[in-house]
Amino acid sequence: MRVVSFTSFDYNGAKSVPVIASFDNEGHIAPLYVRLGEASCKVKSYWVKYAYHNIIEFNCMICDNDSDKVKPLLLQYHQAECVWVVA
Repeated sequence: MRVVSFTSFDYNGAKSVPVIASFDNEGHIAPLYVRLGEASCKVKSYWVKYAYHNIIEFNCMICDNDSDKVKPLLLQYHQAECVWVVA
């Protein structure tokens, strides 16, 4: 038997990234900061899409701490593995 994937994110070449997020008792998740390479970026705004079972997509607007220029970023949170990836 050939195993193609051990997790929900390793099969598609998605890159895992460190994220600082807020989790509350009611199950809400809010990404606050994401590190892209050497840059630490603040999440200015986002909207949530429940994409697949145990995967939440966050369509974010982020800005580098050194500038106020805002750019889009699609983050996915894989709940079963507790992993954030850039989609």
